[in-house]
Amino acid sequence: MPISSLPATNISYIGTPPLKERFPALVKNPDVIYFDNGATTQVPNAVLSAVHEYAGSGAANPGRGSYDWADDANEYVQECRSIIANFIGLSGENGVVFTSGTTMSLNMVAQSWGRHVLMPGDEILLCLSDHHSMTLPWEELAKEKQLVIRPYHLHANGSINLSDLQGRVTDKTKLCCVTHINNTAGWINNLTAIRDILPEHVFLNVDAAQGISHVPIQMDRQGIDFLSFSGHKMFAFGGIGALCISKRVQDNMRPLFYGGGMAEYAKSDPIYKKLEAGTLNVAGIVSLSAACKFIEDTRAQNPLSSLTRHLYTLFLSNPRIDLLYEQKPYALDHLSGILSFTLEGFDSGEVADILNEYGIFVRAGRHCAGVKDSVRISLQIYNTEDEINTLYNLLETIYESHA
Repeated sequence: MPISSLPATNISYIGTPPLKERFPALVKNPDVIYFDNGATTQVPNAVLSAVHEYAGSGAANPGRGSYDWADDANEYVQECRSIIANFIGLSGENGVVFTSGTTMSLNMVAQSWGRHVLMPGDEILLCLSDHHSMTLPWEELAKEKQLVIRPYHLHANGSINLSDLQGRVTDKTKLCCVTHINNTAGWINNLTAIRDILPEHVFLNVDAAQGISHVPIQMDRQGIDFLSFSGHKMFAFGGIGALCISKRVQDNMRPLFYGGGMAEYAKSDPIYKKLEAGTLNVAGIVSLSAACKFIEDTRAQNPLSSLTRHLYTLFLSNPRIDLLYEQKPYALDHLSGILSFTLEGFDSGEVADILNEYGIFVRAGRHCAGVKDSVRISLQIYNTEDEINTLYNLLETIYESHA
């Protein structure tokens, strides 16, 4: 169907919504409706300013020099480490290890911990519908070490089936891998409830890439052993993330990389010195801690819950739109910012291409997960109900023009 056959859609706003004003890319591009936040979020002025202040004050290599700027860089990194530890409820900043993002963090759990701790026959609980960054490292390691993958299932609404999960625990279960908010379902899984049904000897590994900017996490209180997330999904820069590690597993971690700063490593040193080989991405680290502050500062204004409810209410009312996961109107408060769907008579890529012509940016495909092809809408605090209405009306126009 040619794009020119579609009637024009008026995408306009009176002024800029207050939260959106804090994001220069969106202010400079007022006709863009950005709905691919599950892949990458925009960067607010507060984060840009923090990085500019650091870089403009004299960039140096932390922990490598004996001059003032190097000392300042080291102080920046340690202050950021402390801010992030507080943000995720981890006692002691030593358990915060900086990485390039969630993928690296999740692979480190498998390679720096699993490879050295798990033995043939040990069992891992894993959901095969989760992001491939969570599933593939364990599937590959299982082949090498003769580990046993015990898959657990989701309910039709995309939430973890706790009864199924609990029923797969045995004396040989050593690790349970869960996703806080699934990147296609959007359901907020209850991490405390998951920890409660697991025996003490089972370690809990959490992919928080989608949830980190949506829902507060308390690692210590929720009994999380490994927590992975990326900066670029929480208003920070790309190429930075963290693997946060509980005290009870730190002694069993082994280096994944070797390089600068590791020759002098002593057993009494913090765990991050063992796992952070080479020069750190200081600008990225500064952006990550500034993003944590930004999320905390805007928590009271966060509209994601109401936006999610509005999005689902509209889409559930349209028989031509099929949701990837079944949702009930009374359960929408358990969802946060993600909806995956197909439009009757259209491939997901075709829908995304048409929306792009109207300045609406979405994700189409299988979303790096074991799910069927779909269009994904992922919201953030700068989105509005007007934008959701514009999207919905355009989808109706697309379908009617096709019919």
